[in-house]
This record gives sequence, structure tokens and C-alpha cells, in this order.
Amino acid sequence: MRIESAELTFLNMPMKQPELWAWGLRDGYTVGLVEVHTDAGITGIGEVVVCVGPDAGVIRAIFDQMKHAYIGETPFDTERVVAKIMSAGWYSFERTAGLVIGGLDMACWDALGKFLKQPIYKLMGGAVRTEFDSMYFVPADRDIAVMTERAVAAVARGFKTIYYKVGIDEGRDVELVLRTREAIGPGPPPRGRCQRGVEPIHRDPHPLENAPRLSRICRATRAHA
Repeated sequence: MRIESAELTFLNMPMKQPELWAWGLRDGYTVGLVEVHTDAGITGIGEVVVCVGPDAGVIRAIFDQMKHAYIGETPFDTERVVAKIMSAGWYSFERTAGLVIGGLDMACWDALGKFLKQPIYKLMGGAVRTEFDSMYFVPADRDIAVMTERAVAAVARGFKTIYYKVGIDEGRDVELVLRTREAIGPGPPPRGRCQRGVEPIHRDPHPLENAPRLSRICRATRAHA
């Protein structure tokens, strides 16, 4: 099975509910649908997310350059194709390259699964578990009360972790966590992912040199748990 061509189609996916985050308010996502066509008549499907950073024009330009590295190759040899791309100079832009490589690699795996008539997890060593708990993402709203109401509803549905994107305003973030804890009780933990707009220690407290500050954050978190 060899790859004969690859296509990229951009889709604008509107959100049912606008999301407030550190970069403002957004009401949709742009995603790139990747299609890898093979001489076996199988088409593999992948996805490139266009969210922040490189826009659709940049993603298109990278894709149009990279797809030639895949054409003529077999989806079984994706590691070698990626090595070929990186050795051509993309090693200096690995993070940006990864956006497009990820979509093409996903499409190759999809083609493999269809060709071998096996789910992808079987080709990656088999399943580790058959089910897992999922967190519930509460999109940010200007009204904290709306967010806590959604958190309460999620807990009632059985979700064991409430996930927020924070970093819009530090004082507001603290109020959100405290009001969430009060609303949902002592069980499910609120989980926050910091965006821009907060001090680096809060956004990435993991380096060892920040251990004293991390310790203070942990003590404060336990105090309000």
C-alpha cells in the first residue's frame, strides 16, 4: 500500500456556546481535515487543529510542502518519513511542523487500521483499560454563577473532575475555584489550566528552583480544599 496523494480541507466548526479565555471570546474552531489516499483504494483521515499561533494560511503552506514527503511512501513507514522531513531542515521548527505532521501521521494510522481491518489500539500494543473517568470542561463565562451552575450539573451527572481554563484574571480565578468548591462540596476536585495573563510561577510552577513557591501554592490549595 502506497500513498498516492494527500489533501487538506479547512472546516470552520461553530461552538454551541462561546468560550471566554485569556485571548478573549471565541465562538468557533477551525480544523483541517487531512485525507491520505492510497493505491489500495483506502483513504486515511487525520486532523490538524488551527487554534492559536499559525493560521490557516501557514498550515496550508506547510502541508503543501510536507505532503510530498509522504507521497510514494507506505503508511507503514511513518517514522522514516518524519525523519526525512526533520533532516530537510524542519528540526529547527519542530513544534510548528508537529501540527501538520500530527495530522498526516494520524491519517496514515487510520489507513493502516482500515487496511489491516484492526482498530488502531491493537497496532499500538493493545488496550490497557476498557473505560476511564472523564473530566468535565466548563467553558468560561463572564458570569461566575453560570460556571458554578454548570459544574454542579456536571457533578450530578457523575463527573468526578471539573476542568476550567483560567488565567483571565487572578482574583477572578481564585473566586471561581472557591465558589466552585462551595457549590459542589468537598468531593470532586476543580482542575484549572492556566493561560496567559498570570505570573510564570502560577503558569508553570514545576521547575525545581521554584520548589519553595510551589510548596506555598500547595499549602494554600489544601487550605481552601
